Amino acid sequence: MDMVQGGRVKDLKEFRWEPLYDSYVITAAALTSFSNMFFSTPISGSKTKNDTNMTNAGVLPSPHVFRCFGLKFESYVTKNTDITILSKLAMDSYLRFFVGTKDYLTIPLNAAAGKVYQVIDGLNSTAGAAQALSSFGAPSATGYKFPKNGFVDILSLENFGVEWIVNTSVTLNEDLMVKIYLEGFRGVEVR
Repeated sequence: MDMVQGGRVKDLKEFRWEPLYDSYVITAAALTSFSNMFFSTPISGSKTKNDTNMTNAGVLPSPHVFRCFGLKFESYVTKNTDITILSKLAMDSYLRFFVGTKDYLTIPLNAAAGKVYQVIDGLNSTAGAAQALSSFGAPSATGYKFPKNGFVDILSLENFGVEWIVNTSVTLNEDLMVKIYLEGFRGVEVR
């Protein structure tokens, strides 16, 4: 059995807990039903490392693999009125998680929602009083976990994604940024 090739151990992986994440910005406007495919746009001119950690569109680079234990949806709003709108989006939309040609999960968005972060600057007001809030980092949020320690494996170069389908009409006052996290272990080549 040839375990060493070119001075390196072949086919071994180092596993580390590291989520896959991707974001989407919905521009302030009147919206009708829409959908968005997460993990389909890698780091490029339009997305930075803050927006996504995907280096390829819709696939993991070879020889990476990922063992997914669940997913989490988060959003960031800057106006009080958009929190109500976000609640409507959560109730009237769903997520579909797939790997290859198989759907592994289809759930209402509110079943995967982690946290809504409300960031209000001093220019916004509630009942005439200026509001200010500052914090560092984000609190932990569970989101959706596969039951009974279940998981889904994503192999290198295998197509995957999370589709967000919204079936409602709303009007956003400001841009809304949302993020999807796939929670799990990333397997990378041993160096």
